[in-house]
Amino acid sequence: MKHSNFVMNILYAAVLPVAAAVFLFVSACGNITAPSDGTGTIQGESLTIRITGPGADSRTAIPSDAIGFTVDKYEVGLYKSTTPELIGTLATVENPGASESLTLSVREGGTSLQVIVRAYRGSTVAAIGRTSLTNADIAAGNSVTVTVSPVGEGTGSVRLGVTFPASAEITKVTADLDCGGASFTHTFGDGSTLINPQKIIVTFSSVGVGAGRLKLSFYRSGDVPAAVFSESVNVWQNAETDTWILPGMNISQSLDLSASDFYDTTVNITGLTAAFTSGGNNEITFSSEQTSYTINNPGSSQTNLFVSFALPMEGQNFTVTRGGTTQSFTYSGGRYTGTIPLTGGYNNIIITVTAPNKVSLKRYFIYFGNSDIYVSSNGSDTTGLGTSASPFKTVGKALSMVSGQRSIIPTATIHISGILNTIDEYSSSTTTPQTNIYIAGQSTYPDLTFQGGPSPGIIDGSGSGKNIMMIANGANVTMGSNLTLQNGTSSTSGGGVYIWGGSTFTMTGGVITGNEATLGNGGGVCISGAGSTFTMKGSAAIYRNQCISSSYGGAGIYVGSGASFSMSENAQIYGNTGGKFGGGVFVVDEAAFTMEGGTIGKNVSPNTSNSGGGVCVYRGSTFTMSGNALIAYNEAETNGGGVYVFSGNPDPIPCVFTMTGSARIENNKAVQYGGGVSVVSRNAKISTFTMATTNRVQNNQAASGGGVHNSSGILTGVAEGSTVINNTTPQIYIE
Repeated sequence: MKHSNFVMNILYAAVLPVAAAVFLFVSACGNITAPSDGTGTIQGESLTIRITGPGADSRTAIPSDAIGFTVDKYEVGLYKSTTPELIGTLATVENPGASESLTLSVREGGTSLQVIVRAYRGSTVAAIGRTSLTNADIAAGNSVTVTVSPVGEGTGSVRLGVTFPASAEITKVTADLDCGGASFTHTFGDGSTLINPQKIIVTFSSVGVGAGRLKLSFYRSGDVPAAVFSESVNVWQNAETDTWILPGMNISQSLDLSASDFYDTTVNITGLTAAFTSGGNNEITFSSEQTSYTINNPGSSQTNLFVSFALPMEGQNFTVTRGGTTQSFTYSGGRYTGTIPLTGGYNNIIITVTAPNKVSLKRYFIYFGNSDIYVSSNGSDTTGLGTSASPFKTVGKALSMVSGQRSIIPTATIHISGILNTIDEYSSSTTTPQTNIYIAGQSTYPDLTFQGGPSPGIIDGSGSGKNIMMIANGANVTMGSNLTLQNGTSSTSGGGVYIWGGSTFTMTGGVITGNEATLGNGGGVCISGAGSTFTMKGSAAIYRNQCISSSYGGAGIYVGSGASFSMSENAQIYGNTGGKFGGGVFVVDEAAFTMEGGTIGKNVSPNTSNSGGGVCVYRGSTFTMSGNALIAYNEAETNGGGVYVFSGNPDPIPCVFTMTGSARIENNKAVQYGGGVSVVSRNAKISTFTMATTNRVQNNQAASGGGVHNSSGILTGVAEGSTVINNTTPQIYIE
């Protein structure tokens, strides 16, 4: 059987002022090994054991009665962990002096060992402690700590003072004591139990004898953690633990904490810069009250924002997110720098700074609005950024990027490429199941422009059974070039677009086609309500839309209930069919239509309806033609091939139809009356038709009144041979 010797140097305190000693085992040299438990030997030269009274290296609490408690003998042994068998012999120190050295002979070792230390007063063990260590610990020279606790039965009490500075702003302290198997908690609340704002007395009664830990938790207003301390506490039988032993063996009746012992709550950042070019130095300064900053839109789409800042306090942490996605930052030269990819539309960048206390935090917001948002049939609402290089897939997603952000993005353009099927779209309002894309209110959305690009775009309503867009509650929407809205279906009105509630729709280009209203007005477009307006200009075209029911009108456009429509430049309305009134346009219930240019009707694709093939002006509405406006090549199954002006029945209201400038009505057909214009009044509610000498109603056809038919209306400037020419006879028919 092999033997190895351990030389143990024992440094100790002859006076043990508390029943908890710390033993540090350190390998004096390497190459100490051992085989498996129960066989072989441990080979090595020495272990150093340092014995210190508590307070020499850390602070602890003891009863004042224990000060001066002496130890007569130390006894140290190395044992197997699996059995209580002693390895080698016990090392003892009688009447210890300042230091001692001794050698232990170790006969047998194992992979798991324990050290047991006993402190004697006379023949009585006053304190005992043990800890485990492995041969690997010894070989590696690891330190091992042994805590020796008082032994005995019964209970004691704790009454300890703790002071802290007012500058720490502490509002609550909790104390938890785990000693002798018992756990106690006391909360000091709002300060009512403080001796003064800077001191507390921690008290526990009936605490089991032994050594334990006192956990002191300090909080600031709002239960924000300010510090946590874990202190050694020794409880003796029938004694009150009331004295602190501090490092250096200093004795105190109070544990005095300083401001530096508490968590710092600094949540500031410094030198924050944000720029659209790398290395830019557009500094953003937040005052103590300010936590948000809006970067003004530079007028062009931006793809990245370069952000840099510094943290002034060690121990601070931060996160940066854009739209909930965490951004990566690097550290160099005392600053954190990151490149944040920007989305189309609204960008909400949040810098969250956490104080060294790991709880206090502050959020800094940087807002930026990209006014250009890109949507493509090849895009993604999940991974796309809404940029030209990384587009979204749906208009609904694009709208969500600007919803509620009018103050940051007053205007926005949604660029659409490819064919978007509205089955992929969603309505932002569950109260509007009849629409695919719902845009409501200036308070919600910026002024929006939809246009095709970079390649032509189509929003296709096939299969959805809903109209394509609903513009409501004061929203302002523009439709630009290279965009088509097609195949929308409404069970009521506005198969393509429905505008109401004082909203504005401007169509400067693009096409609205192939849409239908099955049981309502406006197969292509419906504009309804006072304050609702539609402006059509440029090369915009509304064609080949339908009203399915013969009880409604405005296969192309319905303008009703005080709404207004203006048409100019090269805009065209043609090829729209079906309905009772107004194949191209139905203006009804005190609505207004102003036509300063453009064309209603087309030779190869006329507008058709029962009455008013091109236009029907109904119940108190007005229609004004001027400039080079042209109504041509429209057809009616009964009256008014070009225009039908009807005060209504029942409850008629006079209508007004006026031509000025060089406006013309030509080449229209009606089966019965008024190939060009038919004016019908009821119940003395007299409608009027006024022409200037520069206007022409010409080359129109009808059985009666090839040019103009009048039934109880008032005609002004309507003269055969001058303003009414070359129509089938009779050119003017008056009932």
